[in-house]
Amino acid sequence: MDQQYVYPAPPAPAPPAGIPSATDRRAGLRRPRRRIPKPQLDRVLDDKGLLVGLLLLPFLAAVAFVAQFLELLYYLCLLVYGIVMSPYWCVRALWRAFGPAATPEELGRRAEARKTVKTTAGCLAWIVGLVIVVLGAMVVIGLNMDK
Repeated sequence: MDQQYVYPAPPAPAPPAGIPSATDRRAGLRRPRRRIPKPQLDRVLDDKGLLVGLLLLPFLAAVAFVAQFLELLYYLCLLVYGIVMSPYWCVRALWRAFGPAATPEELGRRAEARKTVKTTAGCLAWIVGLVIVVLGAMVVIGLNMDK
Protein backbone atom coordinates (compact mmCIF):
# COMPACT_ATOMS: atom_id res chain seq x y z
CA MET A 1 0.00 0.00 0.00
CA ASP A 2 2.97 2.32 0.43
CA GLN A 3 3.67 2.35 -3.31
CA GLN A 4 1.82 4.81 -5.51
CA TYR A 5 1.35 4.31 -9.21
CA VAL A 6 2.72 7.24 -11.29
CA TYR A 7 0.88 7.89 -14.53
CA PRO A 8 2.97 8.96 -17.55
CA ALA A 9 2.50 12.53 -18.75
CA PRO A 10 0.40 13.00 -21.88
CA PRO A 11 2.28 13.90 -25.04
CA ALA A 12 2.69 17.64 -25.77
CA PRO A 13 0.41 19.01 -28.49
CA ALA A 14 2.01 20.00 -31.76
CA PRO A 15 2.35 23.76 -32.41
CA PRO A 16 -0.09 25.26 -34.90
CA ALA A 17 1.02 25.24 -38.53
CA GLY A 18 0.97 29.03 -39.07
CA ILE A 19 3.47 29.95 -36.33
CA PRO A 20 7.17 29.71 -37.32
CA SER A 21 9.29 27.68 -34.93
CA ALA A 22 12.60 28.81 -33.44
CA THR A 23 14.54 26.70 -35.91
CA ASP A 24 12.66 28.05 -38.93
CA ARG A 25 14.50 30.52 -41.17
CA ARG A 26 11.53 32.97 -40.92
CA ALA A 27 11.60 33.09 -37.09
CA GLY A 28 13.41 36.46 -36.83
CA LEU A 29 11.28 38.29 -39.39
CA ARG A 30 8.70 40.89 -38.36
CA ARG A 31 5.08 40.75 -39.22
CA PRO A 32 4.08 43.13 -42.00
CA ARG A 33 2.63 46.43 -40.79
CA ARG A 34 -0.96 47.40 -41.37
CA ARG A 35 -1.42 50.21 -43.84
CA ILE A 36 -2.85 53.40 -42.36
CA PRO A 37 -5.12 55.17 -44.81
CA LYS A 38 -4.12 58.70 -45.76
CA PRO A 39 -6.55 61.42 -44.66
CA GLN A 40 -8.69 62.91 -47.37
CA LEU A 41 -8.55 66.60 -46.56
CA ASP A 42 -10.97 67.60 -49.31
CA ARG A 43 -13.77 65.67 -47.57
CA VAL A 44 -13.38 67.32 -44.13
CA LEU A 45 -16.24 69.76 -44.67
CA ASP A 46 -18.58 67.00 -45.87
CA ASP A 47 -19.17 66.05 -42.24
CA LYS A 48 -22.00 68.30 -40.99
CA GLY A 49 -21.16 67.73 -37.30
CA LEU A 50 -17.68 69.17 -37.71
CA LEU A 51 -19.05 72.14 -39.64
CA VAL A 52 -21.68 72.84 -36.96
CA GLY A 53 -19.00 72.53 -34.27
CA LEU A 54 -16.80 75.05 -36.06
CA LEU A 55 -19.72 77.43 -36.47
CA LEU A 56 -20.60 77.11 -32.76
CA LEU A 57 -17.10 78.00 -31.52
CA PRO A 58 -17.72 81.80 -31.32
CA PHE A 59 -21.01 81.23 -29.51
CA LEU A 60 -19.38 78.81 -27.05
CA ALA A 61 -16.56 81.29 -26.44
CA ALA A 62 -19.11 84.01 -25.63
CA VAL A 63 -20.99 81.68 -23.27
CA ALA A 64 -17.72 80.74 -21.54
CA PHE A 65 -16.85 84.43 -21.11
CA VAL A 66 -20.24 85.18 -19.58
CA ALA A 67 -19.89 82.17 -17.27
CA GLN A 68 -16.48 83.39 -16.08
CA PHE A 69 -17.92 86.85 -15.47
CA LEU A 70 -20.83 85.42 -13.47
CA GLU A 71 -18.42 83.30 -11.42
CA LEU A 72 -16.35 86.41 -10.68
CA LEU A 73 -19.48 88.26 -9.54
CA TYR A 74 -20.46 85.33 -7.33
CA TYR A 75 -17.10 85.30 -5.56
CA LEU A 76 -17.09 89.08 -5.21
CA CYS A 77 -20.52 88.91 -3.57
CA LEU A 78 -19.24 86.23 -1.17
CA LEU A 79 -16.23 88.42 -0.37
CA VAL A 80 -18.37 91.49 0.32
CA TYR A 81 -20.77 89.42 2.44
CA GLY A 82 -17.83 88.03 4.45
CA ILE A 83 -16.28 91.44 4.97
CA VAL A 84 -19.56 93.09 5.98
CA MET A 85 -21.04 90.27 8.06
CA SER A 86 -17.91 88.92 9.75
CA PRO A 87 -17.76 91.65 12.45
CA TYR A 88 -21.47 91.16 13.10
CA TRP A 89 -21.12 87.41 13.69
CA CYS A 90 -18.01 87.92 15.85
CA VAL A 91 -19.70 90.53 18.04
CA ARG A 92 -22.86 88.43 18.26
CA ALA A 93 -20.92 85.33 19.36
CA LEU A 94 -18.95 87.31 21.95
CA TRP A 95 -22.12 89.00 23.27
CA ARG A 96 -23.89 85.67 23.60
CA ALA A 97 -20.85 84.10 25.27
CA PHE A 98 -20.16 86.84 27.81
CA GLY A 99 -23.36 88.93 27.92
CA PRO A 100 -26.27 88.64 30.33
CA ALA A 101 -28.49 85.55 30.27
CA ALA A 102 -31.73 85.19 32.22
CA THR A 103 -33.73 82.39 30.64
CA PRO A 104 -32.73 78.74 30.22
CA GLU A 105 -32.76 79.23 26.46
CA GLU A 106 -30.25 82.08 26.75
CA LEU A 107 -28.11 79.96 29.08
CA GLY A 108 -28.04 77.22 26.41
CA ARG A 109 -27.05 79.78 23.80
CA ARG A 110 -24.35 81.11 26.16
CA ALA A 111 -22.85 77.63 26.59
CA GLU A 112 -22.89 77.06 22.83
CA ALA A 113 -21.34 80.48 22.14
CA ARG A 114 -18.61 79.91 24.74
CA LYS A 115 -17.81 76.57 23.14
CA THR A 116 -17.59 78.28 19.74
CA VAL A 117 -15.35 81.03 21.07
CA LYS A 118 -13.10 78.50 22.78
CA THR A 119 -12.79 76.41 19.60
CA THR A 120 -12.10 79.50 17.47
CA ALA A 121 -9.46 80.73 19.91
CA GLY A 122 -7.79 77.31 19.86
CA CYS A 123 -7.72 77.25 16.06
CA LEU A 124 -6.35 80.79 15.93
CA ALA A 125 -3.68 79.87 18.49
CA TRP A 126 -2.56 76.93 16.30
CA ILE A 127 -2.48 79.13 13.20
CA VAL A 128 -0.49 81.87 14.98
CA GLY A 129 1.89 79.25 16.36
CA LEU A 130 2.48 77.79 12.89
CA VAL A 131 3.05 81.27 11.45
CA ILE A 132 5.60 82.04 14.19
CA VAL A 133 7.43 78.74 13.55
CA VAL A 134 7.52 79.30 9.78
CA LEU A 135 8.65 82.92 10.11
CA GLY A 136 11.26 81.89 12.67
CA ALA A 137 12.58 79.22 10.30
CA MET A 138 12.72 81.77 7.49
CA VAL A 139 14.65 84.21 9.69
CA VAL A 140 17.11 81.49 10.74
CA ILE A 141 17.63 80.42 7.13
CA GLY A 142 18.05 84.05 6.07
CA LEU A 143 20.61 84.73 8.80
CA ASN A 144 22.59 81.63 7.85
CA MET A 145 22.70 82.46 4.13
CA ASP A 146 25.99 84.37 4.40
CA LYS A 147 27.85 81.60 6.21
